[in-house]
Amino acid sequence: MVIEGLKLTILGMGMVFIFLVLLVTFIQISSSILASTTKQELKTLEGELSNSSSAKQNENNQSTLIAVITAAINTYRKHNQI
Repeated sequence: MVIEGLKLTILGMGMVFIFLVLLVTFIQISSSILASTTKQELKTLEGELSNSSSAKQNENNQSTLIAVITAAINTYRKHNQI
């Protein structure tokens, strides 16, 4: 009975190990296949971020977002007496 339990335990652990090895292998293969696409996307994003007008617009959007969130919090506190 104990021997059968040990066999089942070893079989289960072996299956999990094989699955994890296959998963790691699949992830590495996917990474190598998609590496060129990722490099192209990174170059595109860097070009967009280096644009100074985009940076100024992002600062404006963040300031507006902060103002809107602050107003919403103040309104909530005012109505709920916190």
